[in-house]
Amino acid sequence: MSYEIKFADVGEGVHEGEVLELFVSEGEKVDVEQELLEVFTEKVTTEITSPVEGEIEQILFKVGDTIKVGQTLFLIKTETNTSNSEIVESDDIDNYKFNDIEEDPSLFKPSTPDSSITRRRSSPKNVVVPNDSLSVTNKNKVLAPPAVRRRARENNINLSYVTGTGPAGRIKQTDLDHYIKANDTKNQMLPSKSIESPKTIDEENRVKLKGTRKTIAKYMRLSKDQAAHYTYFDEVIPNPTQEGVEKGIAQAVENQVDFVIGIGGGSVLDTAKLIAFLATPSGAIDWEAALSKYSNPFAVGPSPDSALPFIAVSTTSGTGSHCTQAAVVSDTVKQEKTTLFHSGLFPSIAIVDPELMCSVPPAVTAATGFDAFTHAFESFLGGRTSPLTEAMSLEAIRLIFENLPAVLKDPHNITLRTRLAWADTLAGMCLANGGADLPH
Repeated sequence: MSYEIKFADVGEGVHEGEVLELFVSEGEKVDVEQELLEVFTEKVTTEITSPVEGEIEQILFKVGDTIKVGQTLFLIKTETNTSNSEIVESDDIDNYKFNDIEEDPSLFKPSTPDSSITRRRSSPKNVVVPNDSLSVTNKNKVLAPPAVRRRARENNINLSYVTGTGPAGRIKQTDLDHYIKANDTKNQMLPSKSIESPKTIDEENRVKLKGTRKTIAKYMRLSKDQAAHYTYFDEVIPNPTQEGVEKGIAQAVENQVDFVIGIGGGSVLDTAKLIAFLATPSGAIDWEAALSKYSNPFAVGPSPDSALPFIAVSTTSGTGSHCTQAAVVSDTVKQEKTTLFHSGLFPSIAIVDPELMCSVPPAVTAATGFDAFTHAFESFLGGRTSPLTEAMSLEAIRLIFENLPAVLKDPHNITLRTRLAWADTLAGMCLANGGADLPH
């Protein structure tokens, strides 16, 4: 009668696989535990073996096909009236259905090795001859999981000679480890059929993707096309220059960026602001026109049509650049330090994380802390104060006065860093609303 071999559920959420290799053909005689095919899934590559002895009557798939869990793969003609429910012995019980039957102890009764039972896949190049001191227990049928069988093939070991300590003599990885350690495989070999050398694949070989691999490749391509990608610009210098901003804009235009993120202190944030604000499709900047047009700190108007959104991530406390409408840039030809003002230079998002400031060196911590202090008292003394900016200025001054000396002695104190980050933010908002005075 015919016995059906189906693609069993291998677990891990796998519901289909792709046939990579077929080891048998229709009309071929197969033995119990003989490998029939290799299946690739998104979780694991596994080999399916035959739980019965018989003749391949029909193969219901082709190499490259995608097969579903539960799909019938082979019909095997057996000499006895054996149904799927009557088969209880296999090294991979997932390859057949298991009904509620009693296990027959005689199925695992030890006997002498049967050299006629061989795999019809490529035979091992050499077979290890056991030491006389080793007892042979798995003599009729080798019970071992696919991983153990694969490793045995790689080491040219005949599992018939390995003593299994698992249930019903099943060979475990530790059993194979002990056998390899106990035997000198280099000097105890018998000649057998040679293993074919793996084929060399050069760069010009192309393998057509099918089934599961084709699906994985599709989504990898979609990820490349649709997922967020970035380019970074790391040529910012202290007191940024017009040339540096132009380089950043050229890179932004070349990579067709959608927005700009600045991560750093005042020079980095000012550079990132100007890259985002002055970006044009051509990458060209008319600095004279820009400095003339964007010179009023308190003017409000639309940003250029080609301006990009800007996200500020400050790492110092602080220049206040993450919450002001100003950006400082140097003209190296005229040897001038100039400032552009526009409401579009306010970041779309400002992220203030005190943990990023814990690694700032003491000298930079002191300099930027005093910069925030001057922002607070200059805006307090200026002519555009309000009750709100006055209160914010005084709070910023108090926080800096109390915490800046302490953080120089304890730079990783997150509480002190948080207070100074808040003081820098308050002072920056005061500067944006009240303006600076003579020191700046």
